[in-house]
Amino acid sequence: MSIWLGNLLWWNISGAADKDETSKVTLEELQQLVKDLRMTMPSMPQPRSAHNFRAASGNLQRRYTDSHGLEAELNTHEVSATSDFIVRHVVKTTTDPRTQAVSHEKLAELKFFRPTRTAKGRRPGSEVSRPALKPGLSGVDAEQVVALVEDFRINFATRETYLSGTALRRVVRDFVVLACEGILLRSAGGVYFVNERYANDLMALGKLVHAFGPGCGLHLIPLFDDESQRAMVAEALVEVIVRECRQIVEVASSPRPTHVQLWLARNSMLRLRRLQNHYAALLGQTWFHVFDGNVNGSTRAAEALHEAETTLRAATPTETQGRGGPNVVKRAAMDARAHNGGYLPILSGGQPTHS
Repeated sequence: MSIWLGNLLWWNISGAADKDETSKVTLEELQQLVKDLRMTMPSMPQPRSAHNFRAASGNLQRRYTDSHGLEAELNTHEVSATSDFIVRHVVKTTTDPRTQAVSHEKLAELKFFRPTRTAKGRRPGSEVSRPALKPGLSGVDAEQVVALVEDFRINFATRETYLSGTALRRVVRDFVVLACEGILLRSAGGVYFVNERYANDLMALGKLVHAFGPGCGLHLIPLFDDESQRAMVAEALVEVIVRECRQIVEVASSPRPTHVQLWLARNSMLRLRRLQNHYAALLGQTWFHVFDGNVNGSTRAAEALHEAETTLRAATPTETQGRGGPNVVKRAAMDARAHNGGYLPILSGGQPTHS
């Protein structure tokens, strides 16, 4: 019998999470790494061209003195977004130093076409149209707009080629949470606990993260199996169950939950029950009060599970009546699967990704 209860782990992925910076890893390279390590991933990044278009064009800015001697600034502003396209305008803003009057002028347009289905069939892929500059644009304004558009081209091409740091963090987190039944111990530091039985999987994950490049690594600390450590894991498990049940109740009790929302809520509920069984087996009967709610105020977990299941069950008839019934739910689930990277994610996007 092992003296270890499991492992504490956290990871570092280079690049600032809040800026959604790109890595130096392509999707093809990630797929090959996973194949070489013989790993089965619960999620993999999917093409996100619309997101890349917004990210590449959203922070563009140039300051200069225009031909009239006024301080000018170029920015982009989204003016339209439909199921077919996204439009952003390149806008010049100037302030008259004498009157303090602010003026805005559209100098160019950036347009992204989604791969939508039309009467002639589905457009083969997303695309960015050639930027449309204002007719007659010349001088320093034209130079600055052309330079800004070139910045956009480079940024968009980079994002289309390489995965973002956020995408890689999500791959790692989903493997820990979904494939290894990991639970969050400390949200502030992003520290997780994983059962000792998944030690080999974590070793493979560590090699994968290290292969992402400089500044990337997975850190493991074995956790000795004693009463105090079991109590720590049990308390963390209660928090995970209560937090995710609260989100399930919020979705299921909303006035008009969508098919996708209810499907994801059910998926999250099933995951919580799997966690219950997994950790009951790991912690043993001594700690089973985490689930049955008889000791130490852990009725929170039992009550949360009961409320979530009851609320979700009450929402089910509304979901399956009309508009195609269960078939619509199935199609909605497939849409969610495609949108979220080929799997149905846990409801809690609330567990943080870390840098």
